[in-house]
Amino acid sequence: MIRRLSGCAPYLVRCAVLVAAVLVFAGSRIAPAQQSLMLPRTLTATAVQPQSEPAARLDAIRTAIEDVAKDFNTNAQTEDELVALKRRLMPLRDQLRDRLADLDPRLKQIDQRINQLGTPPNSPGAEDATITAERLRLSDQRSDLESTLKQAKLLAGRALDLNDRINQRRRELFTNLLFAPSASLFDAAFWNDLAESVPTELSGFAGMLSQWKIYARNNGGVGGTIAALTAIAAIAAAAWFVARWRRRLTSVPTPRRCDKALTAIIILGTTSVTIPLLIAATVLALRNFGLMPDPLISVGFGLAAATLVSGFGRGVAIALFAPGEPTRRIIFFEDHEAESYASHLIWASRAFGLAVFLNVVHRVLDAPVAPIVATSELLASAIVAIIFHQLWRSAQADFRATLDGAASARRAWFRSILWIAGIVVAAALATGYVGLAVFLAGRMLAAAALSGAVVIVLVFVDALLTELLSAETPIGRRIVMAFGLTPHGFDLIATLASAILRLVVIGLAVLLVLSFSGILAEDIFNVFQRATWDHIIGGFNLSPTAILSALAFLVVGGLAIRAAQRWLAVKFLPRTGLEAGLQSSILSLFGYLALIAVVALALGALGIDLQKIALIAGALSVGIGFGLQAVVSNFISGIILLAERSIRVGDWVVVRNEEGWVRRISIRATEIETFDRASVIIPNQEFITGVVKNWTHGNTVVRIIIKVRVAFDSDVAKVRELLLECATKHPRVLQATPPAVYLMGFGDIGADFELRCLIGNIEQLWSVRNDLYIEVLNKFREAGIKIPAPVHQSSVPGVGPAKQIAPSEAGPAGPS
Repeated sequence: MIRRLSGCAPYLVRCAVLVAAVLVFAGSRIAPAQQSLMLPRTLTATAVQPQSEPAARLDAIRTAIEDVAKDFNTNAQTEDELVALKRRLMPLRDQLRDRLADLDPRLKQIDQRINQLGTPPNSPGAEDATITAERLRLSDQRSDLESTLKQAKLLAGRALDLNDRINQRRRELFTNLLFAPSASLFDAAFWNDLAESVPTELSGFAGMLSQWKIYARNNGGVGGTIAALTAIAAIAAAAWFVARWRRRLTSVPTPRRCDKALTAIIILGTTSVTIPLLIAATVLALRNFGLMPDPLISVGFGLAAATLVSGFGRGVAIALFAPGEPTRRIIFFEDHEAESYASHLIWASRAFGLAVFLNVVHRVLDAPVAPIVATSELLASAIVAIIFHQLWRSAQADFRATLDGAASARRAWFRSILWIAGIVVAAALATGYVGLAVFLAGRMLAAAALSGAVVIVLVFVDALLTELLSAETPIGRRIVMAFGLTPHGFDLIATLASAILRLVVIGLAVLLVLSFSGILAEDIFNVFQRATWDHIIGGFNLSPTAILSALAFLVVGGLAIRAAQRWLAVKFLPRTGLEAGLQSSILSLFGYLALIAVVALALGALGIDLQKIALIAGALSVGIGFGLQAVVSNFISGIILLAERSIRVGDWVVVRNEEGWVRRISIRATEIETFDRASVIIPNQEFITGVVKNWTHGNTVVRIIIKVRVAFDSDVAKVRELLLECATKHPRVLQATPPAVYLMGFGDIGADFELRCLIGNIEQLWSVRNDLYIEVLNKFREAGIKIPAPVHQSSVPGVGPAKQIAPSEAGPAGPS
């Protein structure tokens, strides 16, 4: 996939040539206008000279801030006016910030120089006149700088307060517009107004189109028309080359995840911007050659914006869900799921794009209120219908899957969100809150499309850094050799870089959503706070804002903790080379610390500070002293286990007559899996206060003892040789510490020997012991060495004493 990019260079060159031709045609028209626009700016810049004195510059900033404050108090009543004031205020705040950053070091430098001169003497004339003059000069400078610094800080505070007031008024305007009731779908007067205004608007649009021909004939002429048509043909050819280039790139096989993600990004980019750029370039060409009037230019750019919106949604749907191309899908979806989600997202984007275009036409034609409200209601109704149709299709698919015995109800959480959003938008639309319905529908669609694009970018970044640039690839090996890194360290760096870049992408996406939403979460909270109540319970001021903020902290924080723990467990920690037990301890400690931080943030949102938490803890200490000692003891013991790591996940332990593998260490208890595959939950206190045998704490080396009894008449040297041979030849017996054979004593019927050896892994204890016993038995049989057995004498009915088993038949009886 990546290699094919180099083969598309000729197409890119042709596109560049065509675009250059368009710019050459348009340059003759644009240059005079630019020169006429640039001349007054040059004269203005020459006339106004910056002042050099700090105080004079502060006076200019003060005057500008006062002008902004005056306009805010008198003229700022609309969103556009407030945005203009904010844009005027931001450079002033930046200048004040720069002045403060410049004055502070200068003041510290003067103080340092004054300190170097020392304390002036008490008696006059005792100090050199030059030093006295220098001290006076520095004191005057310090006084001036300190005064200027105080003025700058006052102006900065005033600018910040004015900025907050502007933001507050913007939020008030937005919430008033958002929650303002309007005409409902069930209002007959609204439909009458709409029926009267639509024919008027259609006739106005037809008249604008008829005037276009007259305008083009009077201004462009034949030469301008030919030149514009040539430019449009060049633009269309460039678009054709781009489409062909995309087809060539996306038609190659995509075996790797990186190739799939790159193909998705190419599809998303080309599908989103090709048609809007073609329309915008056509409008610019017609405008520059005098063939399009200003109203139609606005309509043309509105059409480009509408196609950009619908094209972006279509690009996300095709790139992410890949309907009909399961081999190119970067996230697993069933075929019917992918086709359903893609088609509904495409139709919702088309409805949104149509609403954007109609609103531009309404603004150009100065339409009455009824068509504008009808457009908004049309958009909200279309989004609601698409949502419920998608839910109905999903329910039908689940029903068919249930009949077939397959799994169903995939992504139930997403369907719950769709149900809630569809019901809320439908209710707002039915009750006449059209602004709220359109806001929710539009922002929900924008969030869905942007989330899909973010997923594509995240998959591409992760695949690029962890697969294409891994230490096992040729590119990764070159980087490792160039920078002198180890393959393990390079993979670790790539994993961290992938996580950081993905966090940056997510942060930018969140900022983009908030900037386009026009309102933050606190704005909605302020509406509910004004409309509802506040209660003071136990010294805590509980309000809907505080409760919703705390819940938001808990939900978002919990999801973030789970995502971070999963990334640590799957991506980061396995690449560090740490043992599994240490990885588990790190995961547990991180989860508990992050949970404490999230709970502290939630309590802070409720207005509960640390002192109040201390009071609550003091009140709970009484209950802890009476009935919660075991709980607290296990809690503290769990923290000690995770920090001290006397036992770890994967250890073979024996505690309270239970033996098995440690599978999980939580904050209260530890889970042990016995060899019978039973899970035993043991409180952590048992591991701290009791005796625990840990077979694998220091290492996994274990000693094996093979006990053998041979007859007294056996060759002792031969027995020792055979036992050592059995241990030496076994591949799992460690030879660094040689095996040893010991004669442990004399029993009643034979001599007792022990073969002692070490193996490297305790998990192989039973298999190695079994192998050694079988090998010893076979060797003894081949060498004729007897293993005595005790004689069991018993009275057999009908058999006399002479027929009992003789001692010689049972083996040697041993020494007397």
